[in-house]
Parts: sequence; C-alpha cells; structure tokens
Amino acid sequence: AMTWSNALTKALFGWLIFFGLAYGVRTAGHIGVDALVKLAPRGIQRVIGVIACLCCLGYAGLIAVGSFDWVYTLFSAGIGAEDLGHYGIQQWHIGMI
Repeated sequence: AMTWSNALTKALFGWLIFFGLAYGVRTAGHIGVDALVKLAPRGIQRVIGVIACLCCLGYAGLIAVGSFDWVYTLFSAGIGAEDLGHYGIQQWHIGMI
C-alpha cells in the first residue's frame, strides 16, 4: 500500500540523493576519482570528463522520464492519499514533492 508517509519518504530520499551528490562534488568528496583521472594524459582527461558528464545527464534523463511516468500513472488512477484523501489530496500530489 502506498500511504502518504511512504510516498513522502520515497520522494525525500530521492532529493537526499541529489543534494548529497551536489554536496559531495562541491566539497571535493570525489577526490579519489580525481586521483585516478590525473594519471591519464590531458587529452584523455577531457574525454573522461565528457563521458562522465554524458553519463550523468543520461542518468538524470532516465530519472526524469521514470518520475514523469510514475506521477502520470498516479494522476491517471486518481487515487486519494490513504490518510489525506478525505481532504482532497491525491497520491500524485505527494509524488510532485
């Protein structure tokens, strides 16, 4: 069963991942990967950087498409949130958070 608390936990966990990744990059939490890349010549470093960026953008695209499909399915079903349905709150409202 998808209760409002379960849906909210899943949505907030997703945001935690995105904010955690951004914080790790900002505070040089990826220093171990940098050490391996620095061993390669300058041209190869750029290629690795471009490939890494494309992989990240591809993953973000997959997450965006999957999230849209999930929220659209909840929207189409029109199911009220388990504890908040009598207030008119639908499951897709929680998914948008």
